[in-house]
Parts: sequence; C-alpha cells; structure tokens
Amino acid sequence: MLQTLLVDDDILSLNKMQTFLADLDFIHVCGQLLDGTGAIEYLNAHGDSIDIVILDMEMPGASGLEVARFISKHQLPITILVISNYDNFEYVKPILQAGAYDYLLKHELSRTLLETKLSEIRLYIDKQQLHQKQWDQMCQLSKQQYLRNLVLNYDIPDESRHFFASDPLLCGRRHVAACLQITNFSSIYQSIPDERHQKVVNTVLHFCDTFFTSLQRGIITHINYGEFLVLLSFPDLTSEAAILQTASQDISLLKNNLRRYLSIHTFAESMPVFDSVEHLRPYYLKIHHRLQVKPFNSDSERPVEKEGNSVLLLSLQEENELSESLLHLNEKKVTEIVTHIFDTVGQTHVSLLGLQRLILRLTEIMQLALRTAAQDRETITVPPPAVNNILDIETLKKQFLLYYRQGLERLASASVSQYPPLIQKALNYIYQNYHLDLSLSDISRHCGVSEVYFSRAFKDALGLPFTKYLNAYRVRIASHLLRQSNDSLKKIAEESGFQSYNYFLTVFKTYMGVTPVQYREKPPDTSTD
Repeated sequence: MLQTLLVDDDILSLNKMQTFLADLDFIHVCGQLLDGTGAIEYLNAHGDSIDIVILDMEMPGASGLEVARFISKHQLPITILVISNYDNFEYVKPILQAGAYDYLLKHELSRTLLETKLSEIRLYIDKQQLHQKQWDQMCQLSKQQYLRNLVLNYDIPDESRHFFASDPLLCGRRHVAACLQITNFSSIYQSIPDERHQKVVNTVLHFCDTFFTSLQRGIITHINYGEFLVLLSFPDLTSEAAILQTASQDISLLKNNLRRYLSIHTFAESMPVFDSVEHLRPYYLKIHHRLQVKPFNSDSERPVEKEGNSVLLLSLQEENELSESLLHLNEKKVTEIVTHIFDTVGQTHVSLLGLQRLILRLTEIMQLALRTAAQDRETITVPPPAVNNILDIETLKKQFLLYYRQGLERLASASVSQYPPLIQKALNYIYQNYHLDLSLSDISRHCGVSEVYFSRAFKDALGLPFTKYLNAYRVRIASHLLRQSNDSLKKIAEESGFQSYNYFLTVFKTYMGVTPVQYREKPPDTSTD
C-alpha cells in the first residue's frame, strides 16, 4: 500500500479526502496535518517511509511550495499531488517546477477524480521504482566489473575511473577486502550443464548483494572459478582494530548464510585495512595465492603441503591402474584404488586447490572410460557426484565410490549389450564376482535356468564353455595386476579368483604362453597380453 500524508489547513477538506481515500485498497493514510511547518517536521522524521503527499498550496507557517522544496532538497522519494483553490496555472507553476506531480482544484474534487489521479500516480511510482531498480542494478554491475578489472589488471577507461572516484562506496573511506572461494565449485561445474555455470555465480552474487544492501557497506564481484572478491567500506570507523573486527564478523556471517540458505561452503582470506581501491591489486594477489594453497585440514601433526612442493594426490601409476581396472571391469580393484586415494587425502594436509583438481581428475577418468566404451554406440552417461561439502572427506569418498560403481555398471552393460538378456545377466555376474569361488551351479541358479540349458546357451553365444571363459577373464585380471602392482603371486591369484595357487600357475601359462613371473618381467610392448 502507498503511504499517504494529507496536509491541508481546512479540516473539512481533510475529512473529505479521508472519506474518499478510505475505499481505496492501495492507499493508506499515515497522517493528517493542518500546516506546512508541521508537515516539514513530520517529513524530516518519517520522509523515507512516505510515498505520496497530498498538499494544499496556502497554509499557516510554511506554504505548500516550501514543503515541496524541502522534499526536493532532501531528495525524498515522495510524489506530491497539489490541491489548489485557484484555477490558474501560473499560480501552481512554481510548485510543479519544485517537483510536484500534478494538481487538482478543490472545488472540483470528487471521489472518482481523486481515485483516478491516485491510480495514475501509482502507475507512475511503479515505473519510477522499476527504473530506479534497473539503474541500481546497472551501477552495481558496473562497480563489480570495475573491481574485477582492477584486481586482474585489465584496462580501465579514464572516464570509468573518474566516475567511480565519486562513488560513495569506493572513495573517501577505509576499506577491507576479502577473497571468498566456493570449496565445491569444481564439482558444481561437473554436475550441471555449461549454460548453468553462470547461473550459479549469479545466484551467489544476487544473494550477497542482498546481504550487503542490508549492511550498506559492501560489494562483491566474481573473479574466476568460484572465487569472489568482497569489498567492505567503513566511513564512520577510524580504529583499525574495530574495522578488522567488524569486517571479520561480516565475512563470517556471509559464509554462514551461504551455507545455510544455498548449501554453499566457502573459504575466505582477508586483506589489511587500506584507504584507496587503487591499492587493491597487490593486496589481492597476496591473498589470492594464500587462498589457493590454504590447507583445509587443521591437524598440525599431518604432513603439510609446502608452497612449490604440493602433495601429489593422484599419481600417474594410480591413474593408469584406475583406467585399466575400469577397462577390465574390475570393480574390486577400482574400489580399492578410490578408497586408498581418499584415505590418503584424509591423512594429508592438502590445499583446497589440490583437492579440487583431484575431484576434477577422478571425474575425467570415469568420463573418458564411458566415452571410450561408447565408441559408435549411443552415449553412455553417469552424472558426476553433486558435492555439497568438499571438506567432508568421508562423504566425498562414499560419493565417488558410488559414482564409480554406477559407471562400472554402465560399462558392463555396454560391453555385453550385443548378447541375449540371459548372457548379459551371466556376464555381469562374472564381472562382479570373478574373485569368488564361482561354479556353474552358482551362475545358472543366479540366472534362473538349469545348468544344462545355461551351459548350452553360454557356449552358443560366446564360443567358449563357462569354465574356460571364467578362467580367461581371471587370467586377464591377473595379467593386469602383475603389471600394475608389486603384490605377491599368491595374492594376485586370490584377487583374480583362483582358489588354488598351483592351478593359477597352470592356467596362466596355458593362456599366456609364459609363467606369471616371466610375464611380469617382460616389457609391456612385447607381451602377449
């Protein structure tokens, strides 16, 4: 509702207008005054909360023109409607020039006429508010771009520097700036389509803009890859300690609100107090670097990632083992590798940047395996995990174990898709349970058919009896383990599903033409694998 103040020294006229306005659902009469001096006092105290003033021209004390000039001088967001006794434009011209919207003649005033004019004013106010909102948004975007250009050392036109030199938020104040990094930004980029990346950033910017509007001292801009720059200005504080304490409280509250309302977790690094935004870039470069190598683990007993000597979270050998295990549909080995990776992370003092790169790389390895398996067939997709808190290592491990298990299921399905449903079910069962003591009885029971029927169907589809296919697959797994690990032959035999070590040696030589020891020692490019 539009808050409306009535000012007229004629009590009958006031009562008449009050009666007319009582039926309008978009008008609320917040006060009635009999003189201009009282109106100025009232506006001085409550002017920001008033939308419309219906004002008589001639009153005791201050005139209607003086009230209009007061409103204009103090830039109050008020629309003035004048009530005049004289049908003479020259008479009301000064008050219209002072900012009044329009005027009505007292002797012509009626319910219909007043409602029509106020409805017109309502549309005018809505339009003005929309224009103001658009202007504020444009200014906000310009300031955000200016700050980003400033810290990234991009060219800034002289006219832009002059324009922002007069901005009350950017000049003549003491400032504190901070870098804010979304901890799970890499996972957000992986789990949503490209066209929505900017929407994530815009959501954070809009939320923070609302937050800083309530504080009336801050602005935020996005730099790159989930890193934001926050600038806080303090015109009334002179104590550096008080400024830093207040800034710390503001940043802490912002982080808590982002986590509470958007489920976005962040790290922050703050700068010292400075007097000019022109000095922002050197401070930014220092805290940007600190933020990128900031350790997220608080246990000082654990190894610390040194600058220039970062902990390698995923070795080349682990990448190769993981890729090979996906290729061979070795779920047991994939689970061991992923578990080992995150257990190592949980025991190591690493940077946020390093952890983000690990998540990105683990996602890329699975996506590559899916693309390779698809080849000319329909694309195989498995949505990457939507990480809510990158710092929760245990939850992160569970999410990636699930992600890789789902990926393996899709890979297994794609590898057997050309076979009948019965054989698909059998092969998937072999891929998932090859390391167990599998028998013809077990797998035929799993498939829901007799052993005789299963044996015939399996050999017809694959050209090999079940036992020979199982042995060949186990040898394939064993050959992979021989090249990718230093485990003993007995352990490799067990992990490959051979219940007897001697039987493993015999079967391996039958299929590969060499013993396991010879295969391990033989260069990969000349192997018979």
